[in-house]
Amino acid sequence: MRSRRPAATDAVCRALSGILTASLLAALLPASPAMAQEGTAAAAQLYQYRLLQTGTRLRGYPPEARTRRLEGTVTISLHISAEGVLTRQSVVRSSGHAILDEHALDLLARAVPLTEIPSALQNRPFVVRIAVAFVLPE
Repeated sequence: MRSRRPAATDAVCRALSGILTASLLAALLPASPAMAQEGTAAAAQLYQYRLLQTGTRLRGYPPEARTRRLEGTVTISLHISAEGVLTRQSVVRSSGHAILDEHALDLLARAVPLTEIPSALQNRPFVVRIAVAFVLPE
């Protein structure tokens, strides 16, 4: 059975449609089995929501992609250190357009240092996957 995102997350996603949408706040991947056992799922969802809020403030559509009418969804894996620093990021699934992939990487790299990490996730490394959908308005 698939789990549902919190209603607040769905509302934020709908609010972003037209320019930049986080279409999926995919699973938090614990850095260790102990993290999964400590019940950090709620904190992970809160962090994803906060990261989405920060990304909303930074959002934009690459001008060249807009001109060329490029759309697509890119899934990014973000590795956050125990100090709260982005240590690595990678494209898990490409949008099919390098310009959109690079823009999503840049957007999330700028959002991580501006996003508050919930106390349950502080002082421990974790990995989160975020899918960013680029959708042009009709």
